[in-house]
Amino acid sequence: MRRASWMSSMTALYPEKFVFDVFGLPKILARDLAKNLEEQAFQFKPDIHLGELATNLRYVETDHAKLIEVTTASGTYLSRALIITSGNGIITPRKLPNERADEFEGKGIIYAVQRDELHGHERLEAVTVRDWRQNLHKLEIDALLPMIGFKINLGPLAKWGLELEDKHIKVDARIRTNLAGVFAAGDVATFDDKIKLIATGFAEAAMAVKSALEYMHPEQKVKMAFSSVSGVPAAKI
Repeated sequence: MRRASWMSSMTALYPEKFVFDVFGLPKILARDLAKNLEEQAFQFKPDIHLGELATNLRYVETDHAKLIEVTTASGTYLSRALIITSGNGIITPRKLPNERADEFEGKGIIYAVQRDELHGHERLEAVTVRDWRQNLHKLEIDALLPMIGFKINLGPLAKWGLELEDKHIKVDARIRTNLAGVFAAGDVATFDDKIKLIATGFAEAAMAVKSALEYMHPEQKVKMAFSSVSGVPAAKI
């Protein structure tokens, strides 16, 4: 599975900022919240596949069920249901539009911004910058940390046949997309009167799981239970 969207956003965009809208926590650093969420999920020993970009989705007919096949660069994964929690999309830093930027990336350039010229041999040594009066200045530097923000897009899933609205996946009241067995929750999902908070994202994820179970087992009535009362039963999917 891909790292959940709110983890990616929190660790990539604001790891050192406090989050105030998680129930029961007066405040918590975003990176610490992401770490706690990972620890919570990992205790149930799920199969985890991080750092894989999901590129294609198609349906596969078998003798027993219609499965969803998701392809990544590392292989393919089959499932009876799929929950998409990709946040606002793929987060990538804006690259420096300079012919030598790739040469120095990781050797002095951390994130890329526009500078008029880069100087150096095996490592970045100086930059030429233009001030507000359009005068050029050559500055000796040890590193360039430009920080001009990120580009965010839906990536390959925009071509999966999902119904989109303003770069978000449309879902109904039960968090279902227009594709059978595919659900979406969190920032990537949109519906009428949606509230975009981490707290409400948790609730949407729970609704998506319930709807996915109902889709996979239409002959059964899905009952939700409190883990504080019934404990955590072994998964039977």
